[in-house]
Amino acid sequence: VIYAPEDEAGPFPLIVFGHGSSRAGPHYAGTLMAWASAGYVVVAPDFPLSSEGTPGGSKLDDVEAQTGDVSFVIDTAVERLDAVDPERIGIGGQSLGAITALGVGYNACCADPRIDVVTEFAGIWFPLSSDGEQDPATTDRPLLMVHGGDDHSLTSLELAQQAWRDTIAAPGGFITLVGAVHDDGYFDGPVDDWGTVVTTSSLAFYDAHLK
Repeated sequence: VIYAPEDEAGPFPLIVFGHGSSRAGPHYAGTLMAWASAGYVVVAPDFPLSSEGTPGGSKLDDVEAQTGDVSFVIDTAVERLDAVDPERIGIGGQSLGAITALGVGYNACCADPRIDVVTEFAGIWFPLSSDGEQDPATTDRPLLMVHGGDDHSLTSLELAQQAWRDTIAAPGGFITLVGAVHDDGYFDGPVDDWGTVVTTSSLAFYDAHLK
C-alpha cells in the first residue's frame, strides 16, 4: 500500500515501513497517513511469508529475505514513483518489521547504503548471517527505537535496550512508552497518549534527517 501527500508537488522523501508478524501494511494506516500528510511518500509492503493470512502461519525465520524485500521496494519506488526523492530515504517497522528494519539498516549482511535514517517500533536485533556484525558504514546512520515499557514479548524491552546499549552504534534515541505492551501506540496515529508520542516523535526524527 502507498500513502502520499495530497499536494502532488515534490519530490518527497520516501519511507518504507515493514509490518509485524501476521499483520499487513494497512493495519498501520493511522500512523502512516499522518506521515504522508506531513510530506512523505510512505510505502508499506506486505511481506510474502509473514503477512496476514500466510498459509501455515507467519514465518519468523524469513527476516533476512525481508531485508532484501525492503531494498527491492526502494528500487521500485525510486524507479516508478515520480514523487519520490531518491536522495532522501528512511525506513521503519514494527515487531518483525522492526527487526527487518534494523537488519537492512545496520546489519553487515544486508545494509542498504541508500538509507538515511531508521525508526523501529518494538523490535530487537537479530544476528542474521553476519553473526551480528554491524556494517561499519552505518555507524553514523540515525536510529530511533520506541518500545513499550511493559512489553515482555519475544521482542522484550530488555532485549531492545540491550541492542541499543551494546550492539548498534548509531546516533539517535530510545523512547519507552510507559505502561504500553507490544502493540500499543503504533497503528492508529495520534489518537491516544502512546500514539501521539509515537507519531510526533517519529515525524520529528524523520524531519530532522530527511528535510
